[in-house]
Amino acid sequence: EAEMAPYYDRMTNHKVVQVIESGKASKKLLYGLAKEFLPVIRGTYRRMALRMQHIPPHDCDLQAAMLTELQEEIWHTPMYYKWCKAIGMNLPQDFTDGPYTPETYAFVMLLSMSSSDRSMLEESCGRIIEDENLDAPQPYSQVGSLLQTVAATGLALRGFPPASDRLGDAFVKHYGCSKDDAEWWFEHGTVDMEHAKMGVDIIDRYATTPALQRRAREAAWLSLELWLRQWDAIYQTYGN
Repeated sequence: EAEMAPYYDRMTNHKVVQVIESGKASKKLLYGLAKEFLPVIRGTYRRMALRMQHIPPHDCDLQAAMLTELQEEIWHTPMYYKWCKAIGMNLPQDFTDGPYTPETYAFVMLLSMSSSDRSMLEESCGRIIEDENLDAPQPYSQVGSLLQTVAATGLALRGFPPASDRLGDAFVKHYGCSKDDAEWWFEHGTVDMEHAKMGVDIIDRYATTPALQRRAREAAWLSLELWLRQWDAIYQTYGN
């Protein structure tokens, strides 16, 4: 987790966050953020359902915790639409006026594949081929798959809640939203840190070998890198 701290700081203090927090964000930037973040939001509960296949069958506590989180997540998409309408977006037209940035496609594809696609997980995200399996079959590990999908989401999540709180406050202070309008951002603020902590706990419990720790580390790094590149592209494409 400490190795990811510089990435968390970059997310918390991203230029998109700073400009919105200053009250000087253009409508183009607000709408661009809303549009580009939509496929991340709308697909989350479905990706969470797919992750259930990677939980060891004996770990009933973890299965129950993930199901509880999944049930809560289902309602977050309508919550997100409520905020989009509050900032003046015309739905769905303002979502469908052109393609997403390539960085958005890359980030969403990683999230989707790391939740569902065993071939992606078997190739260990960033490493692709591990030394010990260069000319041999890449072994599938249910624990390895669990660690990678959790690291790509739960471990990578920890930089977002402080940013989400700041954005929620800014939407209320500067952009005409009520706290209810900005509920999605507050729900994913520091109150959401418990979900991130669950990801850390899972990794601490199951990453018991150097190889498993390496897989978790690289999945978290790749997810954070693509997430930040998506937000960089949002600023470059729609920024003031």
